[in-house]
Amino acid sequence: MEQAIADLGFVRGGVAPEPAVAAYPDWEEDASADAPKYKQRIVALEKQLRVEHEKYVFAVRDWAEHGAQSRYVLPPEEVVARS
Repeated sequence: MEQAIADLGFVRGGVAPEPAVAAYPDWEEDASADAPKYKQRIVALEKQLRVEHEKYVFAVRDWAEHGAQSRYVLPPEEVVARS
């Protein structure tokens, strides 16, 4: 579990990078029956994504409490390498 949370990529020095994408898809938005087929397919695929909110919240709280000393903080080079 720790590795999965570490994969979130906090940077040493206490800076949390902006996420490249939304933290979770907007489940409220459904493609209507008259929406283009590609849109219906995208919405169907988004609903299959596995989102682990609890791990993310735990890591953020740990970072907020411990700052740069958080066990989930990564060196800047590793964050860039994962980008």
